[in-house]
Amino acid sequence: CTDIITRFIPDAIFLHIIRDGRDVVVSMRNVKHKVGHQTDDIGKGAWLWRNSVLTARDELANNPQYLEVRYEDLVGDAAGSLKRLFAFCGIPCDDGQVGEICANHTFAEMREKLTTADPDASIKLSAGHFHKGKSGTWREELSGPDLQEFCQIGGDLLVELGYASDDWLSAARVDRTRGFTCSSLFARLKAFLGVRLYYLCGLVLGTRMTKNLFP
Repeated sequence: CTDIITRFIPDAIFLHIIRDGRDVVVSMRNVKHKVGHQTDDIGKGAWLWRNSVLTARDELANNPQYLEVRYEDLVGDAAGSLKRLFAFCGIPCDDGQVGEICANHTFAEMREKLTTADPDASIKLSAGHFHKGKSGTWREELSGPDLQEFCQIGGDLLVELGYASDDWLSAARVDRTRGFTCSSLFARLKAFLGVRLYYLCGLVLGTRMTKNLFP
């Protein structure tokens, strides 16, 4: 749909925040358990992450108004990342303003006040939207079988994006082969078809009804 956006807003700027897919599926699972939407299916989450990243890259790779930002950079160097974003967007912002934005939007601050980045401070989130707010939580929360399932779908993209080494993926593939049974094949096929059915239903039935069909 980016071609539609650029048709009506020729000077639109696209900022694509990319996060380690293993952390993404952990986040999806926590949101599913605490809030009720998203998915706790590792395979489906992996497909959603992979497809969203590749779709954005395919559509916007040659667009000079497209910038990729790593979630890990935003967490590890918020001030530096914001300066880069503002510069790319042509928005003047001095060090004092950047520092104030960072101080008011730390994960701990937002979790305590249940705030969003919206200028309207009356808009609140539920506590379930906040988990740990850090990178690498997949090491604590994903089991061996979880990682095997994720690697079947998103492993190659992890390496391409620099989130995993070839050695890590090779080891994961060895483990994956040992656990590759008819049941794991069925789970992978189910995730593959489930994502496409979800999008198809969204187009035909609308978002609200689709969420009721895919709780």
